[in-house]
Amino acid sequence: MKKPVLALLLILAVSTQSLGSFVDGNKLYGYANSDDPVELSIFFGYVVGTIDAHWGALCIPKDASSAQVKDIAKKYLDDHPEERHLAAERVVVNAIREAFPCNK
Repeated sequence: MKKPVLALLLILAVSTQSLGSFVDGNKLYGYANSDDPVELSIFFGYVVGTIDAHWGALCIPKDASSAQVKDIAKKYLDDHPEERHLAAERVVVNAIREAFPCNK
């Protein structure tokens, strides 16, 4: 039940962007630090959706929770303002790769 709701929130977040634009790290940072429950839900849905889309390329431990990866993404946005101009998808992937590097 949670995944369809998160997917819907992600679709709504992306569809509210003007044609030709994308969600960047600055926009995602704004959602992450908002007091608005809808914007916080958009942030959570975006992070989880991005991780789902990149699951095969990430090395997230099986016991990591969605709340944990949300916290990782928020902390990364807080700690790396120099990356907020990048696409939000890239910032989330960078955050997860930094927190959970793959051992090859």
